[in-house]
Amino acid sequence: MHFTEPVYRNPYWPTWPLLEITRGCTHNKCKFCTMYKGVKFGVAPMQDIEQDLRELAATVPDARTIQLLSANPLALPYDKMAPILEKINEYLPQMEHVYTAGRVTDVRNKTVDQLRALRDLGLNEVSLGVESGDDWTLARIDKGYASADILEQCRKLEEAGIDYWMTFLNGVAGREHSRDHAVNSAKVFSQCKPIRHHDDRRRDRRAHGGELPRPLVGLHDAQHLRGRRPRREAAGRRQDRGLLRHRHGRHLR
Repeated sequence: MHFTEPVYRNPYWPTWPLLEITRGCTHNKCKFCTMYKGVKFGVAPMQDIEQDLRELAATVPDARTIQLLSANPLALPYDKMAPILEKINEYLPQMEHVYTAGRVTDVRNKTVDQLRALRDLGLNEVSLGVESGDDWTLARIDKGYASADILEQCRKLEEAGIDYWMTFLNGVAGREHSRDHAVNSAKVFSQCKPIRHHDDRRRDRRAHGGELPRPLVGLHDAQHLRGRRPRREAAGRRQDRGLLRHRHGRHLR
């Protein structure tokens, strides 16, 4: 199997098999993230992908799920993604669920019809690292898009019938802006339709990020943010409550 270090997998999806089709992250500028700082983005050669699929066909021939790597394979345009999915179905004919991660901007280069075609080839769940629905916070952490983009691209996924879930990253707005981060994220997230867990609790897959490591990577030293106080744990709890209160329209004590 071909894997480029470091290897990260989504803990909410089946842990194996994994298939690397890209390396690194196309954006690689988020100020809270160091995951792929030393990795230049690239696309895995089709011969490597086929070799890995042959190995998987020999070891897990009845596989019904597969997780695509690396940071955001969804960035591949339709004419590159579709042949990979076709090969997955060729080598693993029992395949039912193909999972991949992506950025909001990765959806832009595909039409709804193209997204539907990818869904028909098995791509039926996407993890979007949204982090916030607040424009100030999105600019602060250099996500490369605005809240309007989240709504536009998520609606395309919904129209295409591709399930998705989204993350809310606690702490990235700092103490002074934590309420706006929570409230504006709630307003945006409430207009989206992420999938739910298939269990009795039926929880929305709006994944919640916990405490950020210190220092906050690029945020810690950013010139324009000097003087702002880091978010404390108590402030983080208030931020969480603000998100939930405005999402569900009720007061939380």
